[in-house]
Amino acid sequence: MSDSPPKLPRLAMVDAADMPDQGPMSANMLARVMAQATTVRPAFSGMIEAIMTGLTLPALEREIAILGVVFLEKGHYECAQHRAVAAAMGIAAEKVEAIADERFDDTLFNEREQAILGFVRQAVKLVRVDDPTFARLTAIYNDRQVVELIYLMGTYMTVVRISEIGRVPLDGINGPANWKVD
Repeated sequence: MSDSPPKLPRLAMVDAADMPDQGPMSANMLARVMAQATTVRPAFSGMIEAIMTGLTLPALEREIAILGVVFLEKGHYECAQHRAVAAAMGIAAEKVEAIADERFDDTLFNEREQAILGFVRQAVKLVRVDDPTFARLTAIYNDRQVVELIYLMGTYMTVVRISEIGRVPLDGINGPANWKVD
């Protein structure tokens, strides 16, 4: 553990009173930084809402994929939020730690989860996905679900970049309140 002082945020937050009500996420620091992009934020919020509630991906598999992205991307803010979301959904802490350690082929994961995590790893790290990894995913997901997964990954890659580049401090754990955890 470093004894260096904490890094100060790099980006200003929009005053919560100046933001439209977007439910429990309106007041968190990350949403307030993201609100700096006044023309993009409303559409991006709609995309996040669709990812939270409208995907055909099974909820537990969606969360496994999100965990893969945020841990591969080393997103402090999102890792903390999604550890709590995973716990609220009943995902075993051992699975979360295996994802954090990039042990995506661990026997803790079933074949579906391994296929998802293998796809996430290649897409995040390499952009492209090889044929065997793609075939493994398309054995369990239809084309719509593959595209939904790609949107989910891209969305979380964007969110992690905003929080990490902007040095957004963790202001509490509110992830489970925001997610459909069925």
